[in-house]
Parts: sequence; structure tokens; C-alpha cells
Amino acid sequence: MRIFDKSFFVICWFILIISPLSYAATMVQIDEINFGQLLPVAGGCEMDWDTGNIVSIGVGSLCNSNPVGTPGHYRLTVNPNENYQIRVDRREEVANDGITYQPKGRFISDLEQVDLIYNQFVTINSGASGIIDIYLGGVLFVADRLNGSLSYELNDAILIYYNKVT
Repeated sequence: MRIFDKSFFVICWFILIISPLSYAATMVQIDEINFGQLLPVAGGCEMDWDTGNIVSIGVGSLCNSNPVGTPGHYRLTVNPNENYQIRVDRREEVANDGITYQPKGRFISDLEQVDLIYNQFVTINSGASGIIDIYLGGVLFVADRLNGSLSYELNDAILIYYNKVT
């Protein structure tokens, strides 16, 4: 009488070794947010997170040279079918540079879509794939005339926080 089949035991052991029981959450940037070349004037503009279309806000023509920008795209890979809280913070002026950024966007998994509310955690289920895509557009505002000889980098100021809902 045989208690177990050796080949069955070897196959089960192999599956246990190669299949992870849980994943470490990882985030990668797929597309860098880009409002394009900014004119050295005070003003504001808004980029649609989905299409990249840019429109001016107020009287300034900060982004008038760019009808379309590149929305930011980030991918969070986590365990499947778990709830995660995600928050994207508003960028306030840094060292009196006069630039503020108010993110607008959406979190998308294969199960649901949730609109971003800046500076607040929102909850989304990671779905069967365990992938949550984060798309960012938003409002860029410059209070004072930009220095045309300097380079300004918005991506360093985008803060995305996430944690598993327990």
C-alpha cells in the first residue's frame, strides 16, 4: 500500500517554491508628467489626466504654447484582490519658486476606477491582476514670472503615498 505518490509530492513542492505567497508592493513610473515648454509668465493651466489636453486658466498664457502635454502614469503592483489606500499630495511653493501643482487624476485596476482627491487617501481594490494604474494631470499655477534661464522639474515634487488597508 502506498501512502503518497512521489511524483505528486515533487510537483507540489516545485509549485510551492516557484509561486510567491505574497508580493512586495512596488511602484514604477511609466510616463513622466509633462506640461511642455512653459512661457516665462505668471498664470495657470490645466492638463486632462486622460487626454493630455491643456487649457489656460485665468489671464496668464503659461502653457499656451502646448495644446497637449503628457499625463503622468505610474503603476503600483501589489497582491491581487486587496484594498489599498492611495494619496497624491498637492505641491506647494518650494523655496519661493512660485509654482503650485494641484493633481487631478484617476486610479484604475481591472476591477474599478476611483477619482483622485488630492491630499486625501482614497481606497481601491487591486483586482485579480494586482495592478493599479495611477494617471495624473492637474492644475499648474505660477504666481510670479518664471526665470527663463532656469529649469523647473515638477516630477521631483509629485508625492504618491500608498498602503494596504488592513
